[in-house]
Amino acid sequence: MSKGNVHPNSSWKKKTILFLISQCITLFGSTLVQMAIIWYVTMETSSGMWVATFTVCSYLPQFLISFVGGVWADRHNRKRLIIGADILIAVATLILVLLMPRITDQSSLLSALLIVSVIRSLGGGVQTPALSAVTSPARTA
Repeated sequence: MSKGNVHPNSSWKKKTILFLISQCITLFGSTLVQMAIIWYVTMETSSGMWVATFTVCSYLPQFLISFVGGVWADRHNRKRLIIGADILIAVATLILVLLMPRITDQSSLLSALLIVSVIRSLGGGVQTPALSAVTSPARTA
């Protein structure tokens, strides 16, 4: 018996575990960044209006696009949807990190944070249904 035939199922198990761990880290990190943005706005503005605006803009776009994201997850390559959404979220966050030190006006900074929150939320609205479709057991009718 060859060495490759000893555990034929171990390869997919390792890939699945790696995928699930990486997605847990990604989703946890995304949630932390969204909460950090809201917390930053809370500390900088001390305004309930701004905090409410950021909270809505951080979660409402995700809720709204998730309906379309679920359809996309059923019709398109889920792996590409997850990776594409993850890249969008990462690039938006990286741009924000690079721009934050250069923005000195508070209203401009809040506007940039708001735009990035919406973009990140939209990415999450595509990523979450695709991830759910990948990890859910297949149903037969």
